[in-house]
Amino acid sequence: MKEILDDLCSRFILNCPDEAYDSYERLFFQIEEAHWFYEDFYREQQKSLPEFKFKEFVTLVFEHCPLLRCDPKEVEKHLENFLHYKQRVNVYGAIILNPTLDKVLLVKGWYSRSSWGFPRGKVNKNENEVSCAIREVFEEIGYDLTGMIDPNEFIELKIREQNIKLFIVHGVPETTNFAPRTRKEISKIEWHLVNDIGRPTNGKKSVNRYWTIMPFIRLLKKWISVKQKEKRRRATGKRVPHSMSSSTIMQSSLNNFEYKVPKMETKKPMKQLFLEPAPVKQENALLEHMKTGGTKRTSMRNFSFNKDEILSTFRQKVTTSV
Repeated sequence: MKEILDDLCSRFILNCPDEAYDSYERLFFQIEEAHWFYEDFYREQQKSLPEFKFKEFVTLVFEHCPLLRCDPKEVEKHLENFLHYKQRVNVYGAIILNPTLDKVLLVKGWYSRSSWGFPRGKVNKNENEVSCAIREVFEEIGYDLTGMIDPNEFIELKIREQNIKLFIVHGVPETTNFAPRTRKEISKIEWHLVNDIGRPTNGKKSVNRYWTIMPFIRLLKKWISVKQKEKRRRATGKRVPHSMSSSTIMQSSLNNFEYKVPKMETKKPMKQLFLEPAPVKQENALLEHMKTGGTKRTSMRNFSFNKDEILSTFRQKVTTSV
């Protein structure tokens, strides 16, 4: 393992550009590259090598590389800041539609529990929006969008602290061969019917399969509707006013659209419901109800009970009656 770490530190840290040492964020990006290289190449060739989570790998690198040795608590603090920083880096990509605008191309992450999403990724330093989208799409599906992106056709949303901008590209043939250019990132690339996304399938909800793209679907459907109207007007020789163009209407929709991350409902486990102590007044009321032979009515709203005490009272009542 020592030789592997020597190689990784030499490749990605010791010989990296000087700007990588300008901040911990840039340094952690280099370590992330080293982690991917370890997973994609070393572990592929040597199956016996251990798998490391990113946090474990960072600790390993800092302990091994003399240039990086410092207080472990400082490393942990800067790592947390880096992970938070990554959640705020702008993301760019593309929504790719077929010529009839009824299907959208989606990618699925490497792991089995990954959901379907649009090809997209984080912007590099000094990289513009369109260049980032072209690079990320090419890496994830092997399709070059150079010259196909209209900067005015996009859907842009801010989810939590991250700004996500997806350019809409249509007219891509369904017969196109797609293949990822990265290792262990994309497991599937498929066309999906736009109207089927989020609909129940086989009696079960399919929202979980598309949860990363659901905020964009409503706006995408509106864009498709406007674009189809444009096509019909042009087919009949009618001019499309600027106020009715897809880019103008979408910009108006985006200005009036606010996506709020849904709050997860927290429900108490069933076991916990029965282990909570019952209010004294309710217990006494039930015991009095049993002792008087059920002649006194008791409110059962929000009812809870002490099982052992009630059983004991019940046994005494049965013994007395016998």
